[in-house]
Amino acid sequence: MATVFQGLPNEDFGEFYENYETLAALKNLTERQRKAGLTLYTAGPAKLFLKTIDATAMTYDEIIKEFNEEFKCEINYAQIFYNIQQEDDDLMEYFYKVKRLATKAKINEEKTIIMTFLRGLKANVKPLFAARAYKSLADLKSTITNYKEVYEENRETIYDLPMEWGIKENSPMHPTTDKEINVRPPEPARTKARPYWFRDRGDERRYAAPSRPNWRRADYGGGVRPQPSAGHQGNARGQRQ
Repeated sequence: MATVFQGLPNEDFGEFYENYETLAALKNLTERQRKAGLTLYTAGPAKLFLKTIDATAMTYDEIIKEFNEEFKCEINYAQIFYNIQQEDDDLMEYFYKVKRLATKAKINEEKTIIMTFLRGLKANVKPLFAARAYKSLADLKSTITNYKEVYEENRETIYDLPMEWGIKENSPMHPTTDKEINVRPPEPARTKARPYWFRDRGDERRYAAPSRPNWRRADYGGGVRPQPSAGHQGNARGQRQ
């Protein structure tokens, strides 16, 4: 539906005229009805200008010509074109937005249009498209169509991409970044020492030496350190004497 035209500096009468003509064609409006409809779809300075001209004695085309001469478009479409970003637009929608702005800014060089398209892509798809050279806008459009058929935008799962999409260093799986990622290894589970003999031969703790304070209390089955024989004790006393 056509929006109301006010004749403000940030408005484009050409845009309004295109939308108004589309609405008139859909409703099969006659020339007289189109002239009358301008009073409904104008406001502010534009509505006042419509009252100052002798619209009743003018044809519809003459009124449109008067509006074009009175309300010159002051929008810098070239600046908008060179700063356009994809944001939340679908890839194909963004493609046609770039083409439309190029027409408004009277930019016809396809190479410039392609570079502007690539520059404004979202970060998650830019490496996929920037790694390839495009011969024409038709080639770029074909690549977009192919991408939309194979991959989903903003997907959580990342699959390995064909080599033609770019090298791994620039792929979404291996993004180039200067940010340091702090990844700590998981801490090993703490277990209490078991006072009994490890029967599991696969357990490494079976072969570990007991701690220093428990060295003299090594477990020999009964929990009591074995005593030397009586003869051995007597020989030991005789040698001391």
